[in-house]
Amino acid sequence: MLTRRERIAVDGFLLALLVAAAGWGVGTYGHGRTAQVLLCTSVLIVLVTGYRTVMDGLVLKRTPASPRIPVSEEVRRHAARQAGRDPDA
Repeated sequence: MLTRRERIAVDGFLLALLVAAAGWGVGTYGHGRTAQVLLCTSVLIVLVTGYRTVMDGLVLKRTPASPRIPVSEEVRRHAARQAGRDPDA
C-alpha cells in the first residue's frame, strides 16, 4: 500500500506522462500548437506534483524564543557608568 505522499507522486506523474503522450501523438499529425500546449501542460503538472509531494503533510510551527543570557555584573556596572549613574545602585 502506498502512503499519501507516494500516491500523490504516482498519480501526478502518470497524468503528466499521459498528457505528454497525447501531445506527442497530436504533434505527429501536424497539430503543432496543440502539441505545444499539451507538452507545456505536462511540464506544469510535473512541477505542481513535485511541489505537492514535498509540501504534503508539512506544518509550519513557530519556534520558541531562545533563552536570554543574563547580563554579567561587570557588564551591568559598565553600562551604569556609561549612563552616568551609580554602578552600585
